[in-house]
Amino acid sequence: MDLLGWILLFLAFFVFTYLMKWLFDAKIFLIFSMIRSEKLAKLLDYFKNKKFWTFIGKTGIFLGFGFLGLYYWYRFDKRRWKKIILWQVLILIISVPLILLLSTSLGLINAIIAFVVFNLFGLAGFSFYILGFYTIKIIINYIVGKASCPGVAPVVPGVKIPGVPLYIPAIEGWLSILIILVLHEAAHGILSRVIKVKVKSFGLLLIGFLPIGAFTEPDEKELESSKGKDQLLVYSSGPMINFYLAILIFILAAGFAFVTFGYTQGVHNSIVDGVFIVGFSEYTGLCNDGVKSVNYNMNDANAKIVVVDGTEIKDMNAFTYSQTLAKKNKQEYSTFTLQKDGNTYDENIYYNSDGKIGVQVIEKTKDGAVIPFGYKIIDFFMTLFYWLALLSLMVAIFNFLPSEPFDGGKMAKIILSEFIFKEFPRRKQYRLIGIIFGILILIMFLVNLLPLFF
Repeated sequence: MDLLGWILLFLAFFVFTYLMKWLFDAKIFLIFSMIRSEKLAKLLDYFKNKKFWTFIGKTGIFLGFGFLGLYYWYRFDKRRWKKIILWQVLILIISVPLILLLSTSLGLINAIIAFVVFNLFGLAGFSFYILGFYTIKIIINYIVGKASCPGVAPVVPGVKIPGVPLYIPAIEGWLSILIILVLHEAAHGILSRVIKVKVKSFGLLLIGFLPIGAFTEPDEKELESSKGKDQLLVYSSGPMINFYLAILIFILAAGFAFVTFGYTQGVHNSIVDGVFIVGFSEYTGLCNDGVKSVNYNMNDANAKIVVVDGTEIKDMNAFTYSQTLAKKNKQEYSTFTLQKDGNTYDENIYYNSDGKIGVQVIEKTKDGAVIPFGYKIIDFFMTLFYWLALLSLMVAIFNFLPSEPFDGGKMAKIILSEFIFKEFPRRKQYRLIGIIFGILILIMFLVNLLPLFF
């Protein structure tokens, strides 16, 4: 966006902010506004199904803190070990697909460690471990002179941030964030009402017309004087509703894709021009991960891939299938038939020691292709489903980090105070736990942000 575009955007934000002040009596500062509503808070009472929301909160405690959370909850129950073992088996089952997904990026040893940490300390321990893993990795990369991607970074829908290999489309991204924030805070508010704590207000934080936060304002004194279990239900409900939202959206997306597949595949086949090579990575993984690619110095960028090992490449699915076959056959290389500058030729592209080729490819649309409106609508919803599920899962996982301002920070104080620093008064216990995890996580965040600047 050029300078004029940024100026116009700032003016639009400024006008919208003052419109919020006029319409909703929002508190404002420049282009930031906070809309607080007592009426919306009262609406939360209509959704306070005690059994449903207690289940949401309990599973948040168990998944959020694993065995530690289970033991805290059932420690005075006569049948505690039967209940703990039952829930622990369920956590074990849930953790398997999560760790399998991570095994490719973390490596087998670290994936096994993450698996154990997840079962013992839940998503709080898991997110803490992942943050620590990337902290150590970035430090090692700096020592050996190897560049890294940031382990954590601000992600702004519609804005490509240098050094961050993740771009979120503007409309789908902001809509996803709005849904995630509202549901997250609504869950906190509803659980507060379930345990009979007054909710003063419910609201949104905006930068211009873009949502950057939501909040529920329970009566802090009432909440803090509640039982530890009740407080945990309130704190765990926000990230856990995001976790369930991710699962629900994944199921909806799978069903939607199944129903629309015939139509979308037909349109897709008619508009796709093929798969083209964009370039060759120096390393086979993202952010200089993986091994050094033997294909790095090849100069076939912008070439169209016509055939791979006898398989015609019409689209990305065909290309992915060709790579699956090559991996299955343990091939040393694949023969690519390429088209570039009017010439057709063959090129042997070798597989690296990790079985990857380090080739960046994209699927291009035919010049002048007319994309039907129905296809655009379906594509919009599939993109929205993807980012809503992914961002919901990320918010759920990292909101369990055992340090404030994350929900996991409040939970960690309550749960860990039953096991450590027991010789101190409760307030001092909370303070010590908060300081320890606060310092550790702050250091890890700073290290993970370094690649953005150096």
